[in-house]
Amino acid sequence: MEIKIENGKVKVQSAYNAAFIKRARMVGGKWEPPYWEFSQEDEELVRNLCMDIYGQDGRTPAEMVTIDVNLDAYPHDPSGELFLGSMSIAHRTGRDRPVKLPDGVILVSGGFPDSGGSANHPRLTEERGTVLRVKNFPMTLYERMEDKTGLTIVDKTIDRFALLAERETLMKRLAEIETILAK
Repeated sequence: MEIKIENGKVKVQSAYNAAFIKRARMVGGKWEPPYWEFSQEDEELVRNLCMDIYGQDGRTPAEMVTIDVNLDAYPHDPSGELFLGSMSIAHRTGRDRPVKLPDGVILVSGGFPDSGGSANHPRLTEERGTVLRVKNFPMTLYERMEDKTGLTIVDKTIDRFALLAERETLMKRLAEIETILAK
């Protein structure tokens, strides 16, 4: 996920998320590919929305984790989409369509049948022993989850680039404060 300020607009580029889209429209967001654009006056609302949905606000460095999701144990609805917290980690768009995994999600073991559900209501069912690995999942979203059955953290990382960007921002602000105090 990326948030940038440009030409009086807050621009958000993120993975597809139906909940984000619904709420983005409610705060005046407009889709201008490849970004959702908002008025800069609503920057804090947009950052809070991103934190709620994606566990990141584009400012604060996020601790990221890699999580193995054991679908035999993980409580989920076999509708056409599988979520980890508020993030979609697998979906089937049609009964005879393959299951698609977004970037950063891989199949560790098991698999999915070639077909599932009906033409109008595709289902995402899995073979026994199916494990998905979700990379770069925000720890803030993981911590909010009430039921962690079937989830195993296999790696924790800090977003080094976000930390470097935050340091640069803080150094600039510190220089501004020093200039003001010198007067």
